Amino acid sequence: MTILERPLAEADTDACLRLVAEAGWNQTANDWKTIFEIGETCGLFQDGTLIATAAIVLHGPVGWVCMVLVTPSAQRRGHATHLLKWAGNRLDELGLTAGLDATPAGRQVYLHLGYTDIYPITRMQCDGPLPRATTNSSPAIRAVMADDLDALLALDHDAFGIDRSALVASLIRRRPDLASGIFDGDTCLGFVLAREGRRATQVGPLVARDEALAVELLHHVLDRSEGPVFIDLPDGHVALRAALEARNFTAQRTFTRMLRGKTQAFDDTRLVFALTGPEFA
Repeated sequence: MTILERPLAEADTDACLRLVAEAGWNQTANDWKTIFEIGETCGLFQDGTLIATAAIVLHGPVGWVCMVLVTPSAQRRGHATHLLKWAGNRLDELGLTAGLDATPAGRQVYLHLGYTDIYPITRMQCDGPLPRATTNSSPAIRAVMADDLDALLALDHDAFGIDRSALVASLIRRRPDLASGIFDGDTCLGFVLAREGRRATQVGPLVARDEALAVELLHHVLDRSEGPVFIDLPDGHVALRAALEARNFTAQRTFTRMLRGKTQAFDDTRLVFALTGPEFA
């Protein structure tokens, strides 16, 4: 049995989506397009058929390991471990810190590869947000405009500590109807973005100077969302989680944010109220 290893390209998108569907994940062709634009990929092929993938998304000093997928018939043959080592070696070459969001099962593998727990995450989901219970007056939340990008990126950098400008710009383009913020002159006090998914709208990132603003931004985006919604919360945001539960959200699964060779987070969960998703940090 001969396995061919090579970088993936946009021509492989349909094959990548087949693996996503087999795993029951939420990514779309647009997610893969973003990964091809701002990251690097590796695929394993058997007799011309894609059987496994991995990617690293490059965010300045951090390389985000993601999309580690293996088709069911090829699992338990070491392909995932091989691809994780590819990602780690490539990030070592680039001088970047490796990070990822691990499922409980994956976490055991990553611990043996030198990754350290940073903080826990809970994915909340609903089939459709319930109307909010109250209609209290909200801050001046409005759609994000092209001229807002610098202010929004300044807050994103304060929150995440890394350069995510290409990612943020791509998210705004994907769902401009949901990209919303609170601004004080040239300063962004909070923003929320979202993207379409194969199974649900993924809300995030949600970044704000305090939790009260984050809750209002959350309600704003949920009021404009239809159908199933996923949102990944760093644990500890009590008011935000209560607001989600009041609107029909329940916990779906947990993740652990992990870094290799570091014990301190690069992002500040005092400002980060919802993450972009395990694909993008």
